Amino acid sequence: MLTWWTGLADAPLDDTQALHALGLGFMAARTLYVALELRLFTHLAAGAQTLGQVAQTLGLAERAAGRLVYACTALGLVQATGGVFRNTPLTQKYLVEGQPTFIGGYLQMFDTLSYHRWEQMGAALRHNGPVDELSHPYRYLADDAEDAATFSAAQHAGSRSLGHALARRVDFTPFTYLLDLGGGSGAYTVEILRHYPHLRAILFDFPQVCHLAEAVMRQEGLTDRVQIVGGDYEHDVLPPGPDVVLWSGNLHASSPENCQRMLIRLHALLPPGGMVLIHDYMLDESRSGPLIPVLLALHLTLVSEHGQVYSGVELRDLLTQAGFEVVYLEPFLTGHSSLIMARRG
Repeated sequence: MLTWWTGLADAPLDDTQALHALGLGFMAARTLYVALELRLFTHLAAGAQTLGQVAQTLGLAERAAGRLVYACTALGLVQATGGVFRNTPLTQKYLVEGQPTFIGGYLQMFDTLSYHRWEQMGAALRHNGPVDELSHPYRYLADDAEDAATFSAAQHAGSRSLGHALARRVDFTPFTYLLDLGGGSGAYTVEILRHYPHLRAILFDFPQVCHLAEAVMRQEGLTDRVQIVGGDYEHDVLPPGPDVVLWSGNLHASSPENCQRMLIRLHALLPPGGMVLIHDYMLDESRSGPLIPVLLALHLTLVSEHGQVYSGVELRDLLTQAGFEVVYLEPFLTGHSSLIMARRG
C-alpha cells in the first residue's frame, strides 16, 4: 500500500507554527527593523491612533500603513482594539526612543551590519570562515568611521543598563584604576565611575572608536577621571597602572591562542590582588545553548577566521593556565551572557 505524505496539511498546529516561525523568521525581523526605521513605536508612545492617523504620522499610504501595523500586531508589538492601535507594554518599555530602556538602536545595528551578511552563511560554512577579506569581527571599526559610529552608538545604548547592573553586581571599592579593554563608547566605564567616585579609568579601543568615547566622556563630565587611549589591544602595548581590568563583549572575537596571550599579558600587567572581569556570551558545557550565544557562534563563521564563543569550562581553563585564580562564574544577562571574575595571586 502506498503511503502519501501530506506535509503540513495534516501536521499538528504547533508543528506548523514552529516551522513557519523559523522559515519565515527573516520576515518578522525585517518587520521589526522597518517599524523602528519609521519610528512607529515612538509615534504610538503618545497614545492610541487610528489607522488613518498612523498612516499620516508615518507618511505612508493607508494600505501600506495597515499592512505594517497589522504585522506588528501579529508579532505582539502593537495592540489593536476598537479600531485604534497602541504599543504593547514590551514595546513601550524597550522600543520607544528617549526611554532609558530603549534598545531599538542596538537591534537596528544587527540589521545594518549583520543581516545582509547571513546570505553568505552557506558559503562561509563550506569555506570554514569568511568569504571576503574580513577576518576579524571588529576589524572594520579600525578603518570605517561610519560603521564605527553605528556600532558604538548602538552598543552604547544597549550597554548603559548592563553597566549599571555590573556596577551593582561587582564591588569595585578595593580598586583604584580600571582598564576598560575594548571599551567602545565607554558605557560601562561611565556607569562604574558614577557608582564609585574614587575610581579612575583608562579606556582602550581602536582610534576611530575613541573619538566617540571622548565625546561621551565630555557629555558625562568625566574627562578628568578617564584617560582614552587608541590602539589594538591584541598587538599594541597596554596602558600601565590598572588594578582591575574589564574585558566585556570582545573575548569572542579572539582565537584561543590570542585569548591565552591576552590573559598572560593581563596577568603581568595587574598587581598582586588585581582582578580581571570577563563579561561575554558564554556557552554551556553541551555547546547547544543558550540560543543567543549559539547563534552568535554561528555568526562568527561569517566574520572571523578564529573567533569563537567559549564555554565556562574553557574560560576557567584559559584563566588558570594564565596564572589567575577564578573567583566566580555566573550568568549575567539570563540566556545571553555570563560574568567571570578572576584574581591575580
